[in-house]
Amino acid sequence: MGAQHTSGPWQVETRGNGGVVVRAAEQRPVAEIWYNGDDPVANGHLVAAAPDMLAAAQAFVAPYADFDEGKLLQAMRLTPGDVLRFGEVVLTPHVAASITVARAAIAKAEGC
Repeated sequence: MGAQHTSGPWQVETRGNGGVVVRAAEQRPVAEIWYNGDDPVANGHLVAAAPDMLAAAQAFVAPYADFDEGKLLQAMRLTPGDVLRFGEVVLTPHVAASITVARAAIAKAEGC
C-alpha cells in the first residue's frame, strides 16, 4: 500500500482568480486546480470526492478479496445471464469486470 492520504471529507473552495482549492479538515489545502480549458470547479469536485470514492471501491471489493485474476477472468468470459458460483458468492461477467476496474482504481489511488 502507498502512503496514507489526507483523510476526508474534502471541500471545494472557489477563488477569485479562476482557480479552486480543495481543502481537508481544519482548512488544510490538499490541491489547487487552475483553469486549463476545462471547468476547474468540476475538476475540484471530482478531486474532493476522491476519499469517498476510494472508500466505496474498497468496500465493494472487500467481499472478493480471495478472488484472484483467474477467477475473475473466468467469470468475465461467461455468457451474459450466466453466473459462476464460489460457495455462497455468485459472480456475473459485469460484477467480475467491475471488481477488476475497482481494484485498478484502488491501486492507482494508493500509488501502486
